Amino acid sequence: MGVLDELSSDSDADSDDKAPHEKGGGSSNKDKDPEALAGEEGGPAKKGKKITMEDLQRQGYQAGPSILHLKAPEETGDCNWAWSSGMDAKEKEAAERQANTFAVTSGVEQSAEHAIKASILANKLRDDMRAEREQRKEEKNLTYSQKEKRKREDGKAKGGSYVEEEKRLLRDHGVFSGFD
Repeated sequence: MGVLDELSSDSDADSDDKAPHEKGGGSSNKDKDPEALAGEEGGPAKKGKKITMEDLQRQGYQAGPSILHLKAPEETGDCNWAWSSGMDAKEKEAAERQANTFAVTSGVEQSAEHAIKASILANKLRDDMRAEREQRKEEKNLTYSQKEKRKREDGKAKGGSYVEEEKRLLRDHGVFSGFD
């Protein structure tokens, strides 16, 4: 509002610059100008000086971008303003659809082979784990003597006597003493 106040105060200053005989030195209402009377009588406020662009620029107003500085649109070839049948757009759509279909299906075979191999490997691992679990379960259910027999067959016997073990080892290598 400061800018507008200064402008309106300029118009007041213009009226103060007048000589006393121009102002109408008397106190009668006839001698005063109608704008001054309106302000004194409580009527509408007096109208200020008309604000111009130069006044605003003097007070620091800067205008935004102007359309006067825009380039004129360039004409691009022959313009055909007749109605189109839409075939160009349909052909372009068909080409895009075909390109999308190719892009989607190009890697499908490879990904399918990869998925099949992954599925086969997962099934094999699951079967191996199942067999291992069943073997551990069977080993838990064996009696002590069955466990020792299996260890003897595997060559991991612990408990037996030294003599029996030596005889067994000799028998395995083809030496028969006839002692036992």
